[in-house]
Amino acid sequence: ANSPQQNNMAGRLTVGFGRSTAPVVDPEQFLEVKYVATPEDLTWGDKAWRWARTGDANVFSKVELLDEASGEVLLGTERKTFAKEDLFQMNPPNSVALSRMSQMSQLYEPCVLYHIRARYERHVFQTYSGLFLVVVNPYTDDVKPVYSADVIKRYSEAPSRADLPPHIFAVAEEAQQTVRSASATVTRTHCILCTGESGAGKTENTKKIIAYLAATGINQQGQGNLRTTVRRTTIRTSFTASAARTLPPPGSQSLKEQLQNANPALEAFGNAATTRNNNSSRFG
Repeated sequence: ANSPQQNNMAGRLTVGFGRSTAPVVDPEQFLEVKYVATPEDLTWGDKAWRWARTGDANVFSKVELLDEASGEVLLGTERKTFAKEDLFQMNPPNSVALSRMSQMSQLYEPCVLYHIRARYERHVFQTYSGLFLVVVNPYTDDVKPVYSADVIKRYSEAPSRADLPPHIFAVAEEAQQTVRSASATVTRTHCILCTGESGAGKTENTKKIIAYLAATGINQQGQGNLRTTVRRTTIRTSFTASAARTLPPPGSQSLKEQLQNANPALEAFGNAATTRNNNSSRFG
């Protein structure tokens, strides 16, 4: 909580974790923040700290409030005055360990931005915001253990997603449980929305969702892969010229096989070039 970046915080994160020289085998360091108070944290309550809007709309700085009535603050060693609407209360340093932002006492814009950033700087890149999961691209392969078979098993066996740290697998499991709750008279469908700017990691998270569903999809009797009804259809795409492919009869494919077979058509219609990504998914 005491990095230099805290004192001048922009809304956009532009750096990744970087690459380590040693292999990472423990996913826990990427799932939960282990908060340890610093000497500065211990005296945090002795002063009135605020976030001040010091630049563009999403740029805030940590300031010491000297006089609430006049809005006088201490920014570094310089005294400044801010309008009341440009000063925001802060959360205590230990709130960085909260995996659900709804548990924070202050939910102002700079508080949310800083919370995501502070967790990201501690290599924890997934945080809940209400019903949503906020995932910040770590830009490193070191996080692969977070998506291992052991972690899949852990989330598939959890009673609810509230029992485990934030994870894309928890979102996938909740959607899967909703579908499984269907009965002979009630049909339930579910949608997982992955949204963000180009390069945010939408496609990678979609792959993780598909991998999770393929690994855990079982029928109500608990035997074999979950099988869903596939409407007999023919997929024709522009890049196949006159070639066409007919899907197998309904119920003859596992969920994993259906997802894999649908991928070529999805990729053909759903990808486009952007200034940041030459093969950016449009599925968001």
